[in-house]
Amino acid sequence: MARGFKAYAAGDFKTAAAEIEPLVDTHERLGGSRAQRDLLEYVVASAKLRAGQRDEARSFIQSRRPHNAKVGGFPLAGL
Repeated sequence: MARGFKAYAAGDFKTAAAEIEPLVDTHERLGGSRAQRDLLEYVVASAKLRAGQRDEARSFIQSRRPHNAKVGGFPLAGL
């Protein structure tokens, strides 16, 4: 996770998404609060957007937040 956040801070968004996305489903190992899960989901989606992977970011959020997809409200500008 640290590598992912370091990559995000350095502007290497593709690496950031690749490092953090696999950890989203196991975030409980790190504490597991809803706020932590939200942070990880939004960082992954944001990293994908910033890496030019808009469709992948949208698909990621749709899979994680199906309610948002139904009502057309995505939590990040650009989706």
